[in-house]
Parts: sequence; structure tokens; C-alpha cells
Amino acid sequence: MATKKMGRPTKYKPEYCEALIDNSREGFTYEAFAGKIGVSVECLHEWCRVYPEFSEAKRKAKVAQRAWLEGMGRAMMAGKIPGAVPSVWIFYMKNCQNWRDNPSIDQEDVEAIEFSDE
Repeated sequence: MATKKMGRPTKYKPEYCEALIDNSREGFTYEAFAGKIGVSVECLHEWCRVYPEFSEAKRKAKVAQRAWLEGMGRAMMAGKIPGAVPSVWIFYMKNCQNWRDNPSIDQEDVEAIEFSDE
């Protein structure tokens, strides 16, 4: 007969689902949420495996974070954020939203694009 491995009780709380999404609506990362509630990122990954609702919250949080970040970018472009540093925003997007430079575009591709005079 197999014995059940006893571990620490989980720190998971169902309200963490909405808290994760709310955290991301302010631009914070999934990893920052772990720090905010005092658990490791690995713990959050485990919760995603064990609790489908938390996994779904993670997906929603990523989209909420993206919306916040894009809003910040648009505000910067409109000059609504005095002292904003666009390069910081670009690095944030690259690191948090997997933006990548497109190295496949070269000068020949740019010269081949036809622009309308309209």
C-alpha cells in the first residue's frame, strides 16, 4: 500500500485569482505578484498546475498587464507623461510581453515597399 506524502499546507486562496489580475492591471508582473503575497514563482507555477482557475487568472493577468503597458505607451506617444523615457517602456515590453526586434527586415525590404501618395 502506497503512503501519501505529507507536505506543507498550501498558501493558495481562491481570492488570489482576482488579486493576480488586479495586480497586473497596474502593470505588475506575475513574478511581482509572488513577491507581493510572499511566495516563490515556483509556487505560483504549481498553483497553475493544481488549480485551473488560477491558471486561467494567469492568462487574464497577462492580457490585463498588456493593456496597461499599451496604455502607458500611447500616453507617452501623446506627450501625456512628462519625463517619460521611451526606452524604458520598450525594454519593459521586451521583457514582460516578449516583444522582439525584427531582424528579418533589411534595407532592400524597406526600399521595395510602395507608398501611396493619397
